[in-house]
Amino acid sequence: MLRAILLVLGKELRETLRDRMVLLFSFGFPMVFYPALMWGTFQLMFLQMGDLEHHPPRLDVTGPQELVNELRAEPAVAVDGGLEGLDAGTVDAVIVADADADGMDVTVWYQSARPRSQRAERLVDDRLDELRVLRRNGLALRSGWLPEDLQVWDIRVEDQAAPEELLGYALSMGLPALMLILAMMGCLYPAVEVVVGERERSTLETTMVAACPRLAVMLGKALTVQLIAMSSLVGSMLAIGVTLVHGIRTVLPDQEMPFQFASGQLAVAALVMGTMLLLVVSLMLLVVLPARNYKQGQTLASLVMLVAMVPGFAALMPEMTLGPALAAVPVMNAVLVLKEGLLGQLSLAMAALAATSNVVCAAAVMGIAVAVTRRESYLFPGAAMPRWLVWIGRSRDRS
Repeated sequence: MLRAILLVLGKELRETLRDRMVLLFSFGFPMVFYPALMWGTFQLMFLQMGDLEHHPPRLDVTGPQELVNELRAEPAVAVDGGLEGLDAGTVDAVIVADADADGMDVTVWYQSARPRSQRAERLVDDRLDELRVLRRNGLALRSGWLPEDLQVWDIRVEDQAAPEELLGYALSMGLPALMLILAMMGCLYPAVEVVVGERERSTLETTMVAACPRLAVMLGKALTVQLIAMSSLVGSMLAIGVTLVHGIRTVLPDQEMPFQFASGQLAVAALVMGTMLLLVVSLMLLVVLPARNYKQGQTLASLVMLVAMVPGFAALMPEMTLGPALAAVPVMNAVLVLKEGLLGQLSLAMAALAATSNVVCAAAVMGIAVAVTRRESYLFPGAAMPRWLVWIGRSRDRS
């Protein structure tokens, strides 16, 4: 029995390890892609840490001069505006302190729906803790009491964010990622079907000799995949929304639903997401063109999906905001547009730049795909293939 198991094991290992796709995705891809992903994540974290120098916390502090000087020390910046400025976004935190003998009453207002205000509140909290310890230790030396028996400061933290702002912030941290995953999954199998499925049904030659340009053929295939993916995405989001509302109504039957979003900004974000999806579909169609069967097609389309998700998930980091540079980065720009649309902070100029970038990239990819379909190697496996497709074309099928 053991000998038979070992014989089968040796046979399967030999055949499996001869498949270049297995070697690529089981060994090569994890050893290169995941370390690169971790390195990129660290670099983004370092960039966010350096962002403190360009966007220091803006604090409006009122109280004893000792406290004011300590809280306004670098990297903080002193501003005026009060709670009105906090609501308008020109102030990150408002601190009011009233001294009474050896005690002090401190109130901190901030906006939990804004990452910059959250960062300012953490800075203030750390500095207040340091001052409170110093003041308590000094009072303990003078009075003879133990420091832990003294409560010299009363600190209150007030969150000025409205319920709808908190909901928008929470959704902006998770909903774009969910939509990105659903969009990618929605176009994965249709992209393989419109290319590889036609080859396996032996109808590819008939389609390619039809009286229409190759560009029209490829655009028709791309739009077909995109419509299916968009329909799948819309249906999935509607089902998730209905389930979410039902769950909230069940748990909190008397709670008013705080769903108040800028519908115009969300509509713009949906259009930008559509341009991003067109780019991803174009990439999938291009990559699966040399595939000779479903196994190769699914593997190659999955590779596109994994790589495209990296900039999308990087955009979900709290400090990432949409600017001219990031608006030109495909996939990342669409996620940032959706995130800022949920927060009601979307710039139409940045959204237009993001959509333009995605469309231009999709057009370039589609042009390459059309050029590939015009080669004899696409229709006839025995013909000479482009150099960048030779490795894939020679991959052995072990399915």
